[in-house]
Amino acid sequence: MTDLAQQPKVADAAPARKHLRELQWQLPLQLQAVLLKIIGGRYNPYAEWHLRHRAIFVHVPRTGGTSMSLALGAPKPHVPISRYAAFDRSAFLDFYKFAFVRNPWDRLLSAFSDLRDAANRPAWGEGMLWSRAHLSRFANFENFVVALDNPKLRRTILSHHHFRPQLDWLTLPRSNQCEMDFLGRFETVGEDFATVARKLAIDETLPMMNHSSHTPYREAYSRKMQGIVGDIYEADIRAFGYRF
Repeated sequence: MTDLAQQPKVADAAPARKHLRELQWQLPLQLQAVLLKIIGGRYNPYAEWHLRHRAIFVHVPRTGGTSMSLALGAPKPHVPISRYAAFDRSAFLDFYKFAFVRNPWDRLLSAFSDLRDAANRPAWGEGMLWSRAHLSRFANFENFVVALDNPKLRRTILSHHHFRPQLDWLTLPRSNQCEMDFLGRFETVGEDFATVARKLAIDETLPMMNHSSHTPYREAYSRKMQGIVGDIYEADIRAFGYRF
């Protein structure tokens, strides 16, 4: 299943393709629905798993979603809820919708660590290329966060799905209302995953996969860095009730 939210497999996609990926974050649902009909079923976000369980799992990057997809037997791509709503409004309204979120300060450190490692992982082609193009200039995480004070750089970094605000994945265009029926947390992942597993009548065992390697996030931040990240992800912090 092809994912509009994924980055291209080459260093630079054609401008039209880049624009197409951005439309799912901005275009009203009615227009998205027309566009999806025109470009065909290759962008259908629904797989057999969704129809069997009558459920939608929105895999927000860097929230433990790879482990959950494995345990659920669900597709892994990062697809925002807006595409499910645009492609099949009836299924979107009727299916059980769930996702997991994470403390934004912790998530940013995890995303940076994972993408920096990607620079030396040829098997992850798009991640390697993006990392070398946009992260190789930073000596460390502190340099990276401080540089995000630059609006132009901030826009570039946040365009990557690893760094995009979590609310973007969980809301419809031009809305701040979370569309999930259940919202779990990375910090209580075992307990919250068990809630989902019981709802779907599946095994509650959750393997842990795709860890990034980094120090505890509170040790990685200066007061200035805390403020910058707090500004970037203010909406997420407010919506999900997180504190540093």
